[in-house]
Amino acid sequence: MAMATGCSALPLASTAGNIVDSAPASAGQYQVKMEFFSGSKMFQGDINGPVTIQDAIESSGAIKKFRNMEIDLFRQVEGAYQPLKMVALYDASKKRVRPETDYGLRAGDSIRVRAKSENPLSKVMGGFGQ
Repeated sequence: MAMATGCSALPLASTAGNIVDSAPASAGQYQVKMEFFSGSKMFQGDINGPVTIQDAIESSGAIKKFRNMEIDLFRQVEGAYQPLKMVALYDASKKRVRPETDYGLRAGDSIRVRAKSENPLSKVMGGFGQ
């Protein structure tokens, strides 16, 4: 089975090295959890054809709620105890997820969105990781 990431199709292997089958992109739901300092808000969306992280955060209203954000995609992988965590990079100046990390969603995917720290030290340190 191939994984569509928006740029290419790559085989998806589990941690055991076996190819993992996935649900068709046209069936199922995904979740977006927006985390605030005072709590969180859940949004559930339907997958009706190709849906990316950008589509999901637009539908959930996260772009309107956060000026800059950290986005993590969690995907269940067959044979793995914990879900696979994939980081999506958000470009606040363009209000878009960077294309190389704008992953296609599958049924059961969960997205966590939270405010990105804006303090000077995190800006300097964050530049080294990107």
